[in-house]
Amino acid sequence: MSIDRRGSKKMQEDMIAVLEAKDVHPVIDKSFAFGELKQAFEHQASGAHFGKTTVTIGD
Repeated sequence: MSIDRRGSKKMQEDMIAVLEAKDVHPVIDKSFAFGELKQAFEHQASGAHFGKTTVTIGD
């Protein structure tokens, strides 16, 4: 037996509406250029991050 934990489309739409109404945004801990991809993975693996680690591709 498997349980679908994703929720319904309506639940997702309701969640998105609340996030938009409350102006909720993810916390960006650190951004890396694509050329620093190895360092980005190392930062993520270190557990030192608080929030999202991002990688910028292009300009």
